[in-house]
Amino acid sequence: MDGEISIFNPKLYQMNYLQCQRGFKTKERLAAMPYFLYVHKGKGTFIIGENQYSCEAGDLFFCPCGETNTIIADMDHPYLLSGVDFEFCENNPAFFPPFGYQEHINVRGNEPFLWLTMELIRRDCVVDKDYEEYKQSLFRAWLLLVARISDESKNPTIAEKAAAYLVANRNRSVSLTEMAEEFKYHPNYINRVFKKRYGITLLQFHLDLRMKDAMQLLSYTNYSIGEISELCGFEDMNYFSRIFKKKTAMSPLKYRNGWLKGERNSEMG
Repeated sequence: MDGEISIFNPKLYQMNYLQCQRGFKTKERLAAMPYFLYVHKGKGTFIIGENQYSCEAGDLFFCPCGETNTIIADMDHPYLLSGVDFEFCENNPAFFPPFGYQEHINVRGNEPFLWLTMELIRRDCVVDKDYEEYKQSLFRAWLLLVARISDESKNPTIAEKAAAYLVANRNRSVSLTEMAEEFKYHPNYINRVFKKRYGITLLQFHLDLRMKDAMQLLSYTNYSIGEISELCGFEDMNYFSRIFKKKTAMSPLKYRNGWLKGERNSEMG
């Protein structure tokens, strides 16, 4: 794949960073260029042609040139998005590389992807011709990484299957015993290969998912602390509050009040 990507000259035109408002919705758009949509935060719907997807944080979508797409943000959890406008081969919009991209993958927890994405966003915000070559080189690396992730997701590893299971069951407690029964491996083995793949344990990964959901609910909804505790799978509100404070260095109420005042909160990376 490394050799294949060198035969064309992709060019990034824009990688934006857009906080959508409640009820945000685009008209059906015809993609004149290939287009990626990445969901940093929030929920909603993305429609590509006749396919409709429910979106969550970490989702990455690919819409090929000539296909229609529509973005619809959730009323309670509006998106923070990045749209990526580019060409695979400069001055030849019909060109397509000899390897493919899946229409939908989830890249949650992929640190190289996150670093490249945020660095491209930073460089895209400042027009500086001295960094243009650097930015385009980064984008070439970004495309290559996404192609690899897309290819690997067709045959997910045990660690990737475990991550998908935890994402799907993020609103309740999940034990190592349950994971072992689900995947027919010893829990220590699953935990070991998972940590090697993602850098943290299964339970740390799952807890981080639930804490990030709690942050979203505290920021964008009027649910009580007790209701949010239940929605995130914690039967004991006091335990939820202790875990939340340990993760964020502030209580759920202080986090919510800080958000409402417009203060920057130190969320987990």
